Amino acid sequence: MWVLNESALRRTWRALAQPESSPVYHPNTPQRLASVGQGVKTLLEHPGGRALLSGNLVAALAARDEIYAVGGPQPPGALVCSWVLVEKPGGNIIPTPPERMEELIARWRDSPGTRVLIDDAHVFFAQGAFVDGH
Repeated sequence: MWVLNESALRRTWRALAQPESSPVYHPNTPQRLASVGQGVKTLLEHPGGRALLSGNLVAALAARDEIYAVGGPQPPGALVCSWVLVEKPGGNIIPTPPERMEELIARWRDSPGTRVLIDDAHVFFAQGAFVDGH
């Protein structure tokens, strides 16, 4: 019996057949890895509160309770999260379109009470009150 990972095949096909519509990301750059690593480390050290994450970071933080992926199955705006850790466009933001991720980051950055921990070229990481408005 053959088992296919349809979503991975679909993304691969889009990247090969339509590279202009699939953003390129460089997952092994030292700067990106340092930013992502610092965010993950901090969230593992502070396990309290819901965390809203880029989809690719969910596995790294699976030991925490109440982690949610941006654009995930939760209803938009249904959960208020204490933390947000997402990669910026140019990084791995699948399944969120780059324009939408930029909008969300701008809204989260400007939310009252936001304490920005990392806001560099690769990652937005903050503590406050955040909702996923996909």
